[in-house]
Formats: sequence, C-alpha cells, structure tokens
Amino acid sequence: MTVSDFIEALGGNAAAAALFGVTKPAVCNWKAWNRVPPRLHLKALREASARGLAFNPEAPAKPRKRAA
Repeated sequence: MTVSDFIEALGGNAAAAALFGVTKPAVCNWKAWNRVPPRLHLKALREASARGLAFNPEAPAKPRKRAA
C-alpha cells in the first residue's frame, strides 16, 4: 500500500491532516514523497491497524510512475 492509498483510506487529504495534526499541504507532500514523517510512524501504524489496513510507514511501496 502506497502512502497515497493509505491517505485515501483515511478519508483523503483533509481527514488525514486533521487526524495527524498537520496541514493539508503537508499531507500532499507525503503523497509526493511516498513517505510519512518518522515522528508520525507510530500513529500511522496504530491507525492502519485499527482500520485493518496493511500499511508499514517504515517501508512504503514504490511510488507510482507518473506519465511524462
């Protein structure tokens, strides 16, 4: 599961931002970088577990290739 998939499973950028206490642009950056900041890994693991999601923020999937 990519970071984008995880964020969408949480309800989108606004929901993820509210859940993690960050701004929506910060969440957009996570999606672009395909990583959740290390300080939020534990919270991300807890949220993924609570929702039955297979997400590991320490080893995210490779980002999708963008069309040229």
